[in-house]
Amino acid sequence: LRYGLTNRLEIEAKVPYVYRNDDTLSRPVNLEPSAESKLFNADGNGLGDIELAARYQLNLPRGNDPFYIAGLRFKARNGTDPFEVDYSSDTTSANAFGTFQTELPTGSGFYSVQPSLSAVLAADPAVFYGGINYLWNMERDVDKNVGGTFVGEVDPGDSIGINLGMGLGLNERSSFSLGYEHTWIDKSAVDGVSSASATS
Repeated sequence: LRYGLTNRLEIEAKVPYVYRNDDTLSRPVNLEPSAESKLFNADGNGLGDIELAARYQLNLPRGNDPFYIAGLRFKARNGTDPFEVDYSSDTTSANAFGTFQTELPTGSGFYSVQPSLSAVLAADPAVFYGGINYLWNMERDVDKNVGGTFVGEVDPGDSIGINLGMGLGLNERSSFSLGYEHTWIDKSAVDGVSSASATS
């Protein structure tokens, strides 16, 4: 849901409902062709993480100047998080195949804040745009046993994203757009021990 409060300020709310269903086929790591395989099935549904956002146009451009738009997005953790779901309690299965979720989460489990800055340049019949954003995922102390493993303070890592593109008006009824988006994801850490970083 989006609503324009003024000519420059827009607010947005996102209230998702999530349904997930996963099938996982697992097999012990060995070289025997007759090794047993096992299929694990899990699903989850319910309210996801609610998001609130605002965007503000910083300037009133003249001539060929671009529009500059500042944004701020906040994501709560209303959905069922990965640390709240149940895990397989079959000891034999867990030893042979690993521990699997019997219910799937509908949320990320972390609060996050994302400031952004975008620029839009109109050059009739094309519109060029670009932007940068920073996603801050707030760390939290889980302090509980999850799937047989104690989890302490979890920092999911932050990320920096850029995007750029072009929209081309072909006529009054159709248009064509082309864009590129890149995100650098920082290392996540549990009790100060980091994992590898990633890029998407």
